[in-house]
Amino acid sequence: MVVLDQVWNRVVRNRARGRRTWLWVDEFHLLFSNPYAAETFLRIYKRARKWGLSPTGITQNIEELLTNPAARLMLANSDFLLLMNQNPTDADALCDLLKLSDEQRGFFTGVQPGQGMAKSGTAFIPFDGRLDTGSLLYQLYTTKFEDQHP
Repeated sequence: MVVLDQVWNRVVRNRARGRRTWLWVDEFHLLFSNPYAAETFLRIYKRARKWGLSPTGITQNIEELLTNPAARLMLANSDFLLLMNQNPTDADALCDLLKLSDEQRGFFTGVQPGQGMAKSGTAFIPFDGRLDTGSLLYQLYTTKFEDQHP
């Protein structure tokens, strides 16, 4: 709750300075395991655009996130989603929520890292953003601990 309060205070300060804020929340599903944090984040999310905030939630536990009605509402009303490789039960939950076809499901189930499907507005766009593991971009963006160089 303290962190969410500080985040909102920063958004308010940035808006007063004419700056936009991009909020990245890793392990996003954890916010929704606490009813107070879930309600607070939902209020922030609903006001985000008007205050110059772009919230980004990252989770590998989408099914757990979807058990919370507030989280379901947020995802269902999001203009942009990036769906990367999902396990079958998570993919089923996403297909149910977003009314996706089996063909669309195939773009984010059993795929390689870097592949998936983006939702932008009402469009669903398959993509292949894999990077050569020897490239500078891969080294800069990899999240695999064993790939990190000192």
